[in-house]
Amino acid sequence: MRISVCHYSFHREIGGGRMDLPTYFRTVGELGLDACDLHMRLAGDVDKNLDAILSGLSGNGLALSSYSLSDDLTQEDDAKQREQIDNIKLGLRNAARLGTDTARVFGGHATGNDAASLAADLAKVTDALKECAEVAEEVKVTLSLENHGGMPGRGEEVLQVLDAVGSPFLKACCDIGNFMGADQSPEDGTRLVAPVTGYVHIKDNSLTDGEPHGRASKAMEGATVGEGVVDVEACLRILKDAGYSGYLALEYEGQEEEHSGVKKSLAFLRQALAGVEG
Repeated sequence: MRISVCHYSFHREIGGGRMDLPTYFRTVGELGLDACDLHMRLAGDVDKNLDAILSGLSGNGLALSSYSLSDDLTQEDDAKQREQIDNIKLGLRNAARLGTDTARVFGGHATGNDAASLAADLAKVTDALKECAEVAEEVKVTLSLENHGGMPGRGEEVLQVLDAVGSPFLKACCDIGNFMGADQSPEDGTRLVAPVTGYVHIKDNSLTDGEPHGRASKAMEGATVGEGVVDVEACLRILKDAGYSGYLALEYEGQEEEHSGVKKSLAFLRQALAGVEG
């Protein structure tokens, strides 16, 4: 398994105007990494920024581990749903231009937590991804469906979508921390999706005294990896035992300053991976 870092790990730096694309790529190289991903929203217009992206990657000796798409496929309005689908298709074509074979994709936000709402949401996500998978196959970029936003949130829901779509160009993006958002342990969720995983997000969470959100029964917030409640090493062992050998992309969502939080998280992840593979 190889370590990468998510563009989103620096979203506060980027949003505050303190990190442009060249700075991002240089920062990743200075962290001792040879891969990173790009987030569709944070990377901006690919036509405009293509040269900066390609030169930033090559100039810092970086591979592009994934192009992360931003979408929500549980729209009630048909026109808005069509817009989301078309955006995924464009993202797939841009991922191919950028030289990656993986595009992280979301399902959508759960519109409710009752069985009927969850089933309806899952059906919308499945129908949309069936159409998107055709473009994925055309451009030879695999969509990796993340357990994010509540739909799908649990490992069995990810599997249900993948089984229904039935395309080799749709796999799972296993976010080990996000399973907690749908009241599933990181180990249980990882164990379910590990055999069909095409990409991995490494994150950690701390439990808080606040109000729970979405499908979670406990309140939580992002933590520096190794300082929260997610058993990262156990999840890595599950992935290894399932034969996963792809990227582990650190997605830092902790509360401390991003540069220091990313460095601490990477140090912990490197140690945990060495323990699993050593």
